[in-house]
Amino acid sequence: MDILKIILILIIICEIIGMAASNIRSFVWSLMFYTQLSNLAAMISAGCLLIIGPLEWITAFRYLSACMLVMTLLVTVFVLVPTM
Repeated sequence: MDILKIILILIIICEIIGMAASNIRSFVWSLMFYTQLSNLAAMISAGCLLIIGPLEWITAFRYLSACMLVMTLLVTVFVLVPTM
């Protein structure tokens, strides 16, 4: 098994563990937050790449989810952490 498949499986496992930590009602409520949407997009893009393969639309969706995760990181580091 190559390293990309291992990383994709780890991403999917971590996202499922994070989503399982909350119950269904609070999970649906949390979908209004950008952070949860970026994590969900990362899980879906990792699953699509693992199952289907590197098609053009999957690569574009992975790029979108990576940009969403970077935006979440930047907001956390430069906005949320300094205000605490």
